[in-house]
Order: sequence, then structure tokens, then C-alpha cells
Amino acid sequence: MKLNLIQIQTTSHCNGRCIMCPYKDSWFVKNSGVMKEELYNQILDDIIEYDPAFAGKFCPYLCNEPFADKNIVRRIEQAIEVLPNPFIELSTNLTLVSGEQIDQLVNLYEKNKWNGRIMVSHHGLTKDSYERIMGLKYGVALENLKYLLQKINKRLSVWIHTAYMSHDSKYHMTTPLEIRRFWMGFLYDNDLFGNNITIFPLKFHSRAGNVKLAGWEYDTTSRQLNGCPRVNGQLHVIYTGEVVLCCCDYQHETVIGDLNNQSISEIYNSETWKRYRDMVNGKLPAPDDFLCKRCQLLGA
Repeated sequence: MKLNLIQIQTTSHCNGRCIMCPYKDSWFVKNSGVMKEELYNQILDDIIEYDPAFAGKFCPYLCNEPFADKNIVRRIEQAIEVLPNPFIELSTNLTLVSGEQIDQLVNLYEKNKWNGRIMVSHHGLTKDSYERIMGLKYGVALENLKYLLQKINKRLSVWIHTAYMSHDSKYHMTTPLEIRRFWMGFLYDNDLFGNNITIFPLKFHSRAGNVKLAGWEYDTTSRQLNGCPRVNGQLHVIYTGEVVLCCCDYQHETVIGDLNNQSISEIYNSETWKRYRDMVNGKLPAPDDFLCKRCQLLGA
């Protein structure tokens, strides 16, 4: 099985407290930590051993804020040095990043011309709504985004994600039109227009039933399982080195293996992995509270 997506959580920390994210009540808050450098390097080497021609998406984030890791730019550089042709995707709220780190990131791009994008999570179109939704400083987020876009100077792709409603349409925050008006105004006022920028009105989902949001009563009926891309060439590694089934596993429910003492190949050939894969594909019965049975985006 070829690898097409790898997510690595280099630190468990996130400074955001987004109302539509389960992080604040997650296993990662109660069991915080940072991935050791030796383990990170070992995982990169193991990726190449398992898939020498790896050219999929490499995401140095998973249920966290990547800039909570003070060494995140160096970690990205290591991935670029080791992996043949990765698509680097970095997802951030941009409130912990420093100007120096943005400079380092842009210099890294200038040096290597790596294929990839930066995804910025910015939920809320006013100071009040942003700080209520995300629990972060509105002015800091916009100033850092402005600086990032100025430094990138229309080269590296940036996607700005702003949530407007739940995936089931039962909870509304704003509209795609209002989102586009806000960001077009921001880009125009700061002379930042460029075809490298994508405005992405976002529908959020329940993260496999882990989100607890007042006023949003989503369907909790167990889904029928008939497959998902997450069990087809995707690898999700938390800071401990453990491999979990999916980026929706905020409660440490589906540990498949441990890259401290197993290789990727050994994990993919283990009975634990085969059992989880067969449950997701509907070939084995799964308990009603199984992570995937609670997913609103099953199969997406």
C-alpha cells in the first residue's frame, strides 16, 4: 500500500479553544508532550524505507497548533531534506508564530521551492466573534497573516479557512458571501491580492462525535461502515509515536501501533491494523461507539 498522506503531531499543544473543536476536552490536554527529535528522524527514515518514492502530502500537524513546537520550521526542513517530493501542508491559526519563524519559513521556500501550501484557520469576521469562537487574539492573527502574505509575495499557496456553518447545516455562524467580502476587503486594504491566495468558507463537522457545542444537536446515529480513505495509504502519528486511525481521534481511542518499536510495514501488516481496516470497510462488525460509526464525513 502506497502512502498518500502522512500527518505527524510534533507537539500535543494547541493554544486555540475553538468552539467547534474537541481539543479542549481531549486526551492531548491531559497527556501533553513533544515528539523527541530522534523519533521524528526515525519516522522520516521509516517513511523512505516503506515508500522510497513518497510524493504524497506531508502534514506536520495533527489535532494541534504546529507553531506550538518551537522547532517546527526545522522539522519541515528535515522532511524536505529526507523525502523525495513531498507536498508540504501546514495548518495554523498564526497566533503563536513569530516574525522570525515566518522569515525562516519563507527562506526555506526560496531555498527549496517546495511544493505545498499554508492553511490558515481564522474563524470569525469581527474581533468579538473571532475571540468568542477561537479564544485567541484577533489583532495578532491578522497582523501575522498580513506579514506572512507580504513575505510570501504571491508565491507560496495560502488557503484561508473560515467556518460558516456545520456540515449538517444545523448550526450557522456567517455566510460564504460575508466571508468573501471580509477577506477581499482585507486583501484590498493591504495590497495583498494574488492568485496564490484561496478563500475557503468552511463547513465544520462533529469530529466523530467529539465536539460539544451548545446549540448544536447533531445526529448521533451509528453509521453503516463501507470504507474510508483514512485506511488507504494514510498515516496519522501522535507525538508519542503511536499511530492512530484518524485525525478525529481526540480521545486516544484507536491506537494501531507504535513507531518507537514497530516499522510502518510492521504496523500495516499487524492483526490490529487489519482488524481496524476490516471494520472500517464493513467486513467485520464494529461496536456502536466505534470512532468511524460516529463520523459525519464517513468515506470522504
